[in-house]
Amino acid sequence: MRALHATVGTIVSLALSACGTDEVTTTTGTSATSASSSSSGGSGPGAGGGGGSLPAGCDPYDEAACDGGEVCIVTDETKGTQGGTECVTPGTKPLFAACGGAGECVAGAHCDAVTATCKPICNNSGDCPDQSDCVAAQTATGAEVQGLKVCLAACEPVATTGCDASEGPVNCTWREDLSAFDCMGVGMKGELESCAEHAECDVGFGCLDVNGQLGCMPWCVYDGGTDICTTAEHPDAQFAICVPQSPAISADGIDYGGCLKQL
Repeated sequence: MRALHATVGTIVSLALSACGTDEVTTTTGTSATSASSSSSGGSGPGAGGGGGSLPAGCDPYDEAACDGGEVCIVTDETKGTQGGTECVTPGTKPLFAACGGAGECVAGAHCDAVTATCKPICNNSGDCPDQSDCVAAQTATGAEVQGLKVCLAACEPVATTGCDASEGPVNCTWREDLSAFDCMGVGMKGELESCAEHAECDVGFGCLDVNGQLGCMPWCVYDGGTDICTTAEHPDAQFAICVPQSPAISADGIDYGGCLKQL
């Protein structure tokens, strides 16, 4: 009987080894198995990878998702928060400052591909500075980044407040897609240069319409009628009028137009 048990144990051991089981222990008449498992597909925050690999599936909304002072960010926008995240050392670029890619912004922020600025990550507008809009993050092509939302800047275009210029020029720009002002990387075009979109214009300018022609003009507050621009809106205010836009550009109950210098 002992020989028979030994033979059965040997057969079971060989069969399990052929199936890829890492470790097999045998006892009299029975066999118990234990297999090593890979952690590369961890299902929760902080799920560790073997060989020093980054945690898989970390959550940008979970401050404790990463260890060692690292933060969880979206590095693959096509996958979003579902498989496109990594734990990295946080960057140093502040909120609403210019950025060039993932990992450059301070903890809790995302380098927004549409505006090339650091945007706070949010669940709703209550998480945003000045209760600004919390919107779906987008890729450079306008597709939504799955599971990720960011705050708009709610900046003011005349005073150019609400944006951080410490990392390079940033403009307070009108977002037609969201009907809101937001911080965005700047273009190079100056006053009355022909343009097709706001992003082409320099700081303090918008791509605005005058009699069917688009050109970069300084922003102004339109109060109705024939408005003379203020010195805050145009350096030659006494020779510039505020031209309204159609459709109207309005934020927080204020209508904006462009200062047109009279030649």
